[in-house]
Amino acid sequence: MVIDTPIERRGAPRERALLGARISWGGGAYGIDASVVQISKTGAKISLPQPHATPGDLRIDIPRRDISAKAHVVRREGRDLAIRFVEEDAPSAPPSVEKLRILADELAALKHENAILRSELTRLRGG
Repeated sequence: MVIDTPIERRGAPRERALLGARISWGGGAYGIDASVVQISKTGAKISLPQPHATPGDLRIDIPRRDISAKAHVVRREGRDLAIRFVEEDAPSAPPSVEKLRILADELAALKHENAILRSELTRLRGG
């Protein structure tokens, strides 16, 4: 008889841990304390003090590992959440010279239109 081993679906192996953490959402307006019970480079399994409704996207802070990251909930089981860390948005590249020229032209056109509208408003007010 052949026994199939489960397929590892995680991006990185997890290590057991017992770390304090805080999850938050709504720009930090809402949050609860949690315990990290497994952690890897790509995610973690966290346990909440009681079952709690949380959004699918949140922020997790794990002070002892110096981790503060966006996360996405990939699985829920009672009080436990499996989360995947999400990379922060990288700063965008500076605009090209051509893009800056186009924006400067658009700004000049808007300033000209604004001057025309102010003039018309002054005329309509009888000034």
